[in-house]
Amino acid sequence: MKLNKKLVLAATTIALMPMLGGCATWERFKKDWNSEFDNGLPREIQVYDINGKLIFKDRGKFDISHKDHKLQYVDNKNRKHNIYTGDNTTVIVKELDEKDLK
Repeated sequence: MKLNKKLVLAATTIALMPMLGGCATWERFKKDWNSEFDNGLPREIQVYDINGKLIFKDRGKFDISHKDHKLQYVDNKNRKHNIYTGDNTTVIVKELDEKDLK
């Protein structure tokens, strides 16, 4: 079943390429595609407290989900992380180049 979904997605992508090429929607789609099928994107996560003090930082190649004051990701060592944020924390997620991870 999983293979069928990939085939349908690939066929849809090929069909939509002429319409979406060069637009922001297409660029986001390409990023999502690369992230999904290449074990995430190289990223850096920084969490700051209310005073601007860095309280957490991580770098690696992963996908991130955010919902209801919770940031969740699985790192390169297959460990799941849940970061619970309050109303007064700031979370910055930056996309990095592959060379920045080394």
